[in-house]
Amino acid sequence: MERDMENRIRRALAEEEGASEQMTDRMILLSRMQWNAANLKKRIGFGELLLSQLRYIGWRMWMVELILAFVPTFLIIQYVEWHVITPVKAVCFLSCLVVGISMFWVVFIYRSGYYHMMEIEAAAFFSLKRLLLSRIIILFAGELAVIAGISALTSAHTALGFGSGMVYMLFAFGACSNGMLVLIRRAGMDRLCRYFLAYGVLLLAVLLLLAKFLPQFFDGTRQTWVAFGSFVLLGYCIYQGVLLLKQQGETVYA
Repeated sequence: MERDMENRIRRALAEEEGASEQMTDRMILLSRMQWNAANLKKRIGFGELLLSQLRYIGWRMWMVELILAFVPTFLIIQYVEWHVITPVKAVCFLSCLVVGISMFWVVFIYRSGYYHMMEIEAAAFFSLKRLLLSRIIILFAGELAVIAGISALTSAHTALGFGSGMVYMLFAFGACSNGMLVLIRRAGMDRLCRYFLAYGVLLLAVLLLLAKFLPQFFDGTRQTWVAFGSFVLLGYCIYQGVLLLKQQGETVYA
């Protein structure tokens, strides 16, 4: 880098009349001293980028997500205890709740566009899709913790076991997460919010239709197959995340 800078300075000064060799050497020396003294920022790694997203999301947003997750959970538990809904419907509603929480991710994507952060992020050391992936990973981890908490609450207050409720919620979570990652890879950033909202509504409709026309899906008789499907979906989430991390062509340097 210094050799390239030195050659460019020599070529520039050679075009100026009256620039002596001594003046050229002095200019190169001063430029090198200025370059070495500059407080240049080091490029951060992807791990540091993930931690920065925790600060970006903020505790208020986490509180809103917790309220959106646990208030409906308490209502579902009460309705099961009052025999207003059956355990099969409770499992279906919990799966729908997971999809609804996942659709809350749109807020973070929309907020970036609303405050014109897309242009700022596009000039960063990471591609826009990598920045979005780092944000989604943090949200994934938060939602997995929420799913575990919901499973613990429902198993403590209803006849639903911890594993049975969690399996169905993980299945819905995997389906929703894969849809989001596919859209990040394939769709434009300007249409991502609309497409993901449409996908989430479609997924909710499918879950409700399953509860109406195929209640056996939620009654535990096919729990092994649902668990296998959850494992496959979560594995495919990891695979898609790796593909996004390996994308090099869209990285833009400041």
